[in-house]
Amino acid sequence: MGTRCPYDVLGVDERSTRAEVRSAYRRLALRLHPDTPTGTPDGFAELAAAYEVLSSRRRRAEHDRQHREAAARPHAPDLTHVAATIDDLDARWSTLIAGEDLDTWRPARPRWWSRLIP
Repeated sequence: MGTRCPYDVLGVDERSTRAEVRSAYRRLALRLHPDTPTGTPDGFAELAAAYEVLSSRRRRAEHDRQHREAAARPHAPDLTHVAATIDDLDARWSTLIAGEDLDTWRPARPRWWSRLIP
């Protein structure tokens, strides 16, 4: 279904009744069905998956429980790419200091350099 909340997909409130969920689904299904000019298969599949979650009492309760737990957890930023970049820079710096890459290392030259020296 993707990352969108089923309530947002159907455009209903969390306190909405099953009749309101069904009504919203039918209204949007007429507009998003792939056989209509404005419908797309992906949009209708997302709508059907959202309705599948919210129409079942068990699935809706499970979704609401997971949503409450996720909202209660503090969100830490994902810094794995920063750590990988730091490790890579540390490894490159270590090899330069050790002198292992000094024969292959050359200073960066400007673009016009090749035109001066053939």
